[in-house]
Amino acid sequence: MKTRWSFSPSWGLFNQGEITTPTTTPIRHFLMIKPVATLDDILHRGDWCAQLQQAWYEHIPLSEKMGVRIQQYTGQKFITTMPETGNQNPHHTLFAGSLFSLATLTGWGLIWLMLRERHLGGTIILADAHIRYSKPISGKPHAVADLGALSGDLDRLGARTKSTGADAGRNLWRRDAGCSV
Repeated sequence: MKTRWSFSPSWGLFNQGEITTPTTTPIRHFLMIKPVATLDDILHRGDWCAQLQQAWYEHIPLSEKMGVRIQQYTGQKFITTMPETGNQNPHHTLFAGSLFSLATLTGWGLIWLMLRERHLGGTIILADAHIRYSKPISGKPHAVADLGALSGDLDRLGARTKSTGADAGRNLWRRDAGCSV
């Protein structure tokens, strides 16, 4: 049966069939799905992510030497990564300084992106940082900063009052081993 509205294949939508739940209107409803290969494909505001990564490389040259890369930004979650090679200690596990730097850049980066999203200016300063290494990590690390773990009051910046700051929770882990720092 032909439908009145057809979706362009260029939109990447696939018709999964008619929804058969009871309806009170004569309008037919269809379930349309647009697949995403992996969550790694999501890069909300890729232009800002490119600016951020370039700023890191220009102003913090060590970040480029370490190979820090933005892997994903969804608007809610910010993930960075770096290669294992060049970031190892003599024990063939990841160097604690590299892990600390990756975690710091990730938390700082999420706050930078949030300020851009909210059209706010300001200087981001790391005032206090603590990290606990529960066990050695080997393999390619990822650092995750999630808005759900964020505390503080950035809205006060928009009101032109002094902000209490924000604390971006950082979580470092190796995907295949589930290690965290």
